[in-house]
Amino acid sequence: TPKMNFTVSWSGMSFVYDKGTWNSETGDYEGGYFTPEGDSNKVTITNEASSNISIVAELNFTPSNEYDTVSGYFTETNNANAERITSLNIRKGKNASAYLQLEGELDERNIPQNFTIGTCTVTVRGG
Repeated sequence: TPKMNFTVSWSGMSFVYDKGTWNSETGDYEGGYFTPEGDSNKVTITNEASSNISIVAELNFTPSNEYDTVSGYFTETNNANAERITSLNIRKGKNASAYLQLEGELDERNIPQNFTIGTCTVTVRGG
C-alpha cells in the first residue's frame, strides 16, 4: 500500500496587536487588530510521497481559554481580506502554504508582552 510522506513547516506565528483607537467617552480602546510580523503567520505543507498520492491538509485554529474573544482562520495569501480556506489539496512533489489570520479584540489592560493565544492544527489525510 502507498504511504504518505509529507513535511509541515511552521514560521514563528508571531503577531503584533494594535489596541485601536481610544474612545474618551467609554474609556476604552476600540477596533483592536492583529498584524502578522512579515510572513510569520505561514505554514507550508510539502507532499513528499514516492508514489502518485495526493494529500489534503485540514487547517484549524483554536483559541486558548483565556483569549476566547479571538478567532483565527487561514487564507492562501497573506491578506486578511482574502478568501478563507479550511484545507489545502497537494499533489505529489508539490507544496502549498496557508496564512493564519487573527481577529477579535483583547482587554488592553491585560495584555502580556509574549503569550500563546491559541493552537494551530494541521491534519493530513490521503486525498
